[in-house]
Amino acid sequence: MGNLFGVRRRAPQITAQDRAILQLKQQRDKIKIYQKRTESELARNAELALNLFKNGMKDRAIIVMRRKKMMEDILTRTDKQLETLESLVADIEYTQIEVSVVEGLRVGSEALKQLNSLMNIDDIQQMMEDNAEAAEKQREISAILSQSSERYAEDDLLKELEKYQTEATAAKLDKLPSVPSEVKPAPEQTVPAEETAEPILESPEPEATSGEVEPQSLETESKPEDTERPKKTPPKAEKKRVLVMEE
Repeated sequence: MGNLFGVRRRAPQITAQDRAILQLKQQRDKIKIYQKRTESELARNAELALNLFKNGMKDRAIIVMRRKKMMEDILTRTDKQLETLESLVADIEYTQIEVSVVEGLRVGSEALKQLNSLMNIDDIQQMMEDNAEAAEKQREISAILSQSSERYAEDDLLKELEKYQTEATAAKLDKLPSVPSEVKPAPEQTVPAEETAEPILESPEPEATSGEVEPQSLETESKPEDTERPKKTPPKAEKKRVLVMEE
């Protein structure tokens, strides 16, 4: 992609520390290869010494065992050398990281100094004071404007509310029905005596005349009764009442 747009990427710069780390890693790899070869040789020598000892070749078996011990000592020394190389590689890599961190801190410190040079303490204090004065002035202006608007709104709104109240009261009065000047009394409702009279149980008198029964019937007709809850006469009592009147 860089070649298409005519831009070539810069190759990473190889430092002396990178070369040293590369050489140490190459030596480490060589030691590991030597250790693997030595371990396989030790296994063969152990097997050879065992076969010679079984076949009665004790002297040759001892020679093979001595060579095996020598190779084991060499393998032990290579382990120590390998540990030293790996520790040195780790120290160099960690030191490179520390150097990059220190370089970053230095660059950051320089940038912070440049930014601080753009800001003067006296200028900042003066700016804060100016902001405080401007805010105080704005609060005073807002208070004055709110007071004037409150006075204007209070007077006008009270008048308008009174006007609304008067109109609402007049509208309610117009909706009320007109009251007549003379109130006519309601007609009294008469209830028939047969429906409201209490049942009267009387024995028939043979000597009673028709003239004596009529006043009693008139009294029952003129007796006021409760019109709200009329009581009906049972059928048997009504029949007896009719018999008395006929006699």
